[in-house]
Amino acid sequence: MIYQREIQLQTTGHRQMHDLTDEVAQVVTASRIRSGVANIFNVGSTGAIGTIEFEPGLQQDLPAMLDKLFPPNRDYGHEQAWHDGNGHSHLQATMLGPSLTVPIKDGELVLGTWQQVFHLECDINRVTEQSSSLSWERADEVNNKLGKQCSPLCGEVVPENSVIKRRAQHGMGKGRVATAVDTGSK
Repeated sequence: MIYQREIQLQTTGHRQMHDLTDEVAQVVTASRIRSGVANIFNVGSTGAIGTIEFEPGLQQDLPAMLDKLFPPNRDYGHEQAWHDGNGHSHLQATMLGPSLTVPIKDGELVLGTWQQVFHLECDINRVTEQSSSLSWERADEVNNKLGKQCSPLCGEVVPENSVIKRRAQHGMGKGRVATAVDTGSK
């Protein structure tokens, strides 16, 4: 079984953070998956996914610290090649990473009280639209496709073989965020 849903996200530029926790939880609820993992992935090289206590102070602190580590005004090799002013954006997004895996237990995301899923836009002066999709595939069904026996606990996690595409046009980007795998219980 595969379950897929997209989350639309509009960003307006550098340092903008979005709390994705409710949207990802709604996808998990709608899927009726009871046990497994959700893997949220940002398609594109200047956005990042992670967890944080999503509150105003940290919404300022995280981007500010990234700007200290990778200042926007440096002459990066990327600037010499492309002259687009966003070398720091690529480095910041790479530092945080494009994906996050969150366990699913009893049909809910397993997150701490003060832990929310976020997206951070690291690019400058750009409006982008990101899409997210989560997919689950039951381990027993995957094993059957592969001609393997499912273990008694169906504990093997097998990622979906998905193709992820990114299209950019006139400063607008469209992306897909993929995959989550159900380990067998529904």
